[in-house]
Amino acid sequence: VFAAASFAIIALAEDQITAGQSPHAWWQVGAYFVLTIGEVLLSVTLLEFFYTQAPKSMKSIILAVYMLSVSLGNAITALVNRFIRADDGEVLLPGSSYYWFFVGLIAVNFLVFLVWSQFYRGQTYIQGDDAA
Repeated sequence: VFAAASFAIIALAEDQITAGQSPHAWWQVGAYFVLTIGEVLLSVTLLEFFYTQAPKSMKSIILAVYMLSVSLGNAITALVNRFIRADDGEVLLPGSSYYWFFVGLIAVNFLVFLVWSQFYRGQTYIQGDDAA
């Protein structure tokens, strides 16, 4: 949600630029601030989730899968950037539509998470437990 908000801030600033206005640099600072809050909240939460949900013998592999999911997100971004350019050099997502596309992508991901999380029944494994 914070990442989507950050992209929305930048999209709004881009709309101002397209309209011939000169938005203040604080728009960009604000977007990075909101994005950083999202990254911190997400990274800490996910690392704890993956660590507590993995059995003792699988902790390293599960944390590697978490890092792989981050890499997958970066790959998706790279693919989007690859495919939004037509052969003639025209950009298929010009101006703020580029940022709104990512806001939509994040929103879809969030909705999928909301549905999936209702069916997930976790089991907590703590490092010192001998049962794991």
